[in-house]
Amino acid sequence: MLKYIIFVTEEKVPELKVLETQCKEKEVGLFMSLPEEETLISETLYITDHEEICRQLLEEKANVLVWLHGNNRNMNFSMAPYAMENIEELDFVYAERIWQRFQNLPWMIAETERCFIREMTEDDLDAVYKVYEGESVTKYMEGLYEDYQEELEYTRSYIQNAYRFWGYGTWIIESKTDHKVIGRIGFNLRDGYEEPEIGFVIMEEEQQKGYAYECCIKALQVGKEEYEFEKIQALVKEGNISSINLCYKLGFQLMGKIREGREEYLRFFYTIS
Repeated sequence: MLKYIIFVTEEKVPELKVLETQCKEKEVGLFMSLPEEETLISETLYITDHEEICRQLLEEKANVLVWLHGNNRNMNFSMAPYAMENIEELDFVYAERIWQRFQNLPWMIAETERCFIREMTEDDLDAVYKVYEGESVTKYMEGLYEDYQEELEYTRSYIQNAYRFWGYGTWIIESKTDHKVIGRIGFNLRDGYEEPEIGFVIMEEEQQKGYAYECCIKALQVGKEEYEFEKIQALVKEGNISSINLCYKLGFQLMGKIREGREEYLRFFYTIS
């Protein structure tokens, strides 16, 4: 777990009242320079505004967030995967998420009354195959690869690219009571469309229990508050009455029909006010 946040900078760090309060609550050490006490690189997020320090830290396999400001614009930070400007806006959630990216740990996206919504890991794959076992699940949507190794390679690529590039994607729905994976939900960008598309699936034995509505409501809230989406689309096959009814219940509006390859879909839009 993240235990330390350490600034290694040449500029004076501005007041970080929110971060300081949150670090105290989480019992995470926050230092404005390298501390005398010994810290483990794997447990630490380093924040630096200097090119050479950044390079040295990355060579040591450290977790590094670059602070960009007016006095380091001429430096080259292309080697660093993560950077931010308004450092005074840094909070613990963002700092922890950057650290988790370096450690290949999944982000917790949100929670509902009964579920956790989080990023997928390779270890979830067996459970995801169980989600797609029911006939009602694959009747109206594409299933997984029949070859397990092929799906595993796809999952690895998706985690490394989609999550890191967009910051969102298809997530896991996990029951709070027994931590069982009961479905998936999230947003993706379909080729040829500007609007993010919401998608979800609930395993057959857990359907008709309100999980889809509960998690979709939360996902739409996350789309508005975290990703600042203005409009979200949903593509539903005409025979999928349950999903059509859910779209209307969520506040989507039917805009017409479209064809994607051999498939025809009803196209719904949700406008965020």
